Amino acid sequence: MRVRRLTSFLLGAGVLAAGCDARERREGVALTDWDTASLVISAVVPSAIDTVPLFNPLVPQWIGDRIVVPEPGDGRITLFDSLFSTSRHIGREGEGPGEYRQPMTAGGVWPYLAIADFRTRRATVVNVESDEVVEERSLEPAALGGGVAAGPNGRLFHLGSRGTDSLIVLTTGPDSIEVFASGPTDAGPADTPLRFDHLISSSRGPIVVHPDGELSWFSWSGEIWARLPLAGPLFAEADAVVEAARELMREEGQPFLGAPRVRAVSARPDGRVVGLLVGRPERILGFTADPQGRQVRFLRLEESLAEAERDLLLSAQGAIVVGSRLVITHPGGLAEFELSTEGGG
Repeated sequence: MRVRRLTSFLLGAGVLAAGCDARERREGVALTDWDTASLVISAVVPSAIDTVPLFNPLVPQWIGDRIVVPEPGDGRITLFDSLFSTSRHIGREGEGPGEYRQPMTAGGVWPYLAIADFRTRRATVVNVESDEVVEERSLEPAALGGGVAAGPNGRLFHLGSRGTDSLIVLTTGPDSIEVFASGPTDAGPADTPLRFDHLISSSRGPIVVHPDGELSWFSWSGEIWARLPLAGPLFAEADAVVEAARELMREEGQPFLGAPRVRAVSARPDGRVVGLLVGRPERILGFTADPQGRQVRFLRLEESLAEAERDLLLSAQGAIVVGSRLVITHPGGLAEFELSTEGGG
């Protein structure tokens, strides 16, 4: 199918103040200021760029200036350039070294990519330049489902648990692991444990999604350098919609899915994040978050969207910001949509 090109828009990409001293960086920067302006998804726009066929692609992720897309239905990982104009496959289908049956998530820092395979219950780190398998490790489904990442030295990161605390686990060799980050941090109350739902990566370090919708950005040395509470700015104006949906479901005797939750998160190498929502309120598909510019923006569906275009967007399984474009993955492949700031700005 054809990929669609977007008109240009610019995410705020402000930089943390240069005068931020070493102590503040070490203790983490708790972000409490945000811009909740919306980006409106208004149309599918034709494009001359063709892609290889994709079968049920999941969440795309950046790795350097390339984009990696897992395809569990075909047991393969597809690596694209930044324009989705060229591609190649990583590994092959099978259960041996460098082979995959059901790859669900992938992430890393160029040239190292970690791949979580649900069928073989295995995480693999591969050097995508040489196709060399750097490491393979058996993991429980819960750890695989939380996402995996490869650090700058090819080390494997994944989620784990100890009691009620969530952990980011770092592998340091074939048979050894260590806790990379867990428990209370200086970015939050001392008696509040960190709990993680999902792990992705940027060139600066791992990024985790908390169960309440917050995001934390870590450095590769294990310190939080930014934490952004999404629940307030993202869901506040959805309260009335959620309550109306709850009442409607109650009247019709149907189960209510609950308030929106963050899912399908991807990150640019600089740490800017785009995510989708499950149980989404009316017209809101997802959000973008910029930890440096301290911005959160809605991704809203334009009311005049054709039904087919709206259905395509609502079937999105992943999303990624590519320069001036928003690319979504859906069961049939890839599509791109035009974005503009709310009010036509």
